[in-house]
Amino acid sequence: MNSSNIRMIVFSILGVIVLAGAILLGYFAGKVDGLQNAQTPSPLPGSVVQEDNKTEMAPSVAPATTPSTTSQQGEAPAVTQNPENQQPESSTTAPNASSGQTDTPAAPVTPAQNTTPQAGQITEDQALEIALADAGVSQQDAQNVIIQQDYSRGQMHYDVDFYTANRHYEYEVNATSGAILSRESEHSNTPAQTIGQQAAIDAALAHAGVSQSQVSHLQTEADLNDRTPHYSVEFVYNGTEYEYEIGASDGSILKHETDRWSR
Repeated sequence: MNSSNIRMIVFSILGVIVLAGAILLGYFAGKVDGLQNAQTPSPLPGSVVQEDNKTEMAPSVAPATTPSTTSQQGEAPAVTQNPENQQPESSTTAPNASSGQTDTPAAPVTPAQNTTPQAGQITEDQALEIALADAGVSQQDAQNVIIQQDYSRGQMHYDVDFYTANRHYEYEVNATSGAILSRESEHSNTPAQTIGQQAAIDAALAHAGVSQSQVSHLQTEADLNDRTPHYSVEFVYNGTEYEYEIGASDGSILKHETDRWSR
């Protein structure tokens, strides 16, 4: 082996050694840089970073917007419902999950109607009984009975009018308490037969050509002690006041008048 070959081999070995040293040096330099970067904290957003006599502002990163699950001061978060997912309220109570039965709402209670008369109130029949008892007249002996409700002297009362074979009685009976407010009686020549109050009303209505349901302010009075015993019938129809005298024995029209009615 000559000297030139020996020099070439030596140079080759030295080149390999230098290359390996460079590779190792680069490897260890990378390790040192990694350790330095790990020990150096990252700058906070918005902080000032100084590098090589240069001052830069670290970029501010906006936090990601996430739905708020808690409100301030521990309050429960408000729940926003989607109108499309809202279910209409139902008046039917949901079934009981534990028992499987449905709780049916109780039906509203309707108060019972009071069908009994109020305390102290009396009827027309009771007013007649009070008047008959005061006069000492039996129900069978009372004839041509007329009972009408009236209001005078600040109180409601019944006008009770009836006849016997020889007397005429007129009473005012308080409609609330049943007390007798006034009483009158006089001798009477009552006809043996009379048509009665309702027949006299029917005769007057028929003459006027109207029905009882069409008229208002209907009033009737028996004048059986008159020289010509009769019934006085008055009523109002279509703005006109009608006045009749009806014969008590035969229902004939003794007299009739009409006039414009004014309250």
